[in-house]
Amino acid sequence: MISLAVIVIGVVEYVIIGNTGYLKVPLDVLIKSGGPSTNVFPHYLGAIAYGVLQFKSFGIIQLGILLLILSPIGRIFLQILIYAKERDRAFIAIAATVFVILLISLYLSRYIA
Repeated sequence: MISLAVIVIGVVEYVIIGNTGYLKVPLDVLIKSGGPSTNVFPHYLGAIAYGVLQFKSFGIIQLGILLLILSPIGRIFLQILIYAKERDRAFIAIAATVFVILLISLYLSRYIA
């Protein structure tokens, strides 16, 4: 729910200001240059944090999306802790396997796309 609120705040700021806070690049230039490699929009945690601190609407929206992506990972991590407290080894193994799969897929997503 927090991630949705952050995204909405970024969208409202964008609608009010009418600007992402980053360079304006025509769509055809973005497509020809390969999109994400253009350094027009933030792609790393530090750049997203800097955009949020500068109140750039696209940085705020990306923070909301990042929170949305990280929420299932945090939930699985908490489940591991809960099962460890209950000493339920079978569910610890299942939750740990899912957690590792999520982390691997998140890591590999940097190289596939």
